Amino acid sequence: VSNALVAGTVYTNAQPNITSLGTLTSLTVSGTSNSANVNLNKFNETVVAGGSISGTITPDASAGTIYEYTLTGNITLNSLNNSVAGTSMTIILTQDSTGNRTLTSSMKFQGGAKTLSTTANTTDIMFVFYDGTNYYATLTKGYV
Repeated sequence: VSNALVAGTVYTNAQPNITSLGTLTSLTVSGTSNSANVNLNKFNETVVAGGSISGTITPDASAGTIYEYTLTGNITLNSLNNSVAGTSMTIILTQDSTGNRTLTSSMKFQGGAKTLSTTANTTDIMFVFYDGTNYYATLTKGYV
């Protein structure tokens, strides 16, 4: 297909290169083992401003892959909404001007380390991966 606006599903025989200009809302590439390589240029993830939070949170994987929150109270984070096997997410947690906010979670943290920085206005970053059964998380701390 050349110089055409196409909506819907386009099927082609094997092609060495396919270029799309504009926005793709969904793309599935399939082929035999190791033949369906996809190269992404200028890839940006969606950042969701979660605002000020406390209590139980469940970021929505269908809305974005990066969430930013300001903690105004203690939080509980046990799962991600709309996650499927292979879902990953970055969660940026910033203490408010009071600080001392804590995290409770049933996720499996690398080394068991899931204690947040408690200094006011300090940022910690969680990386979460869901394998279809378990949530695996790492926590990097103390960004000021």
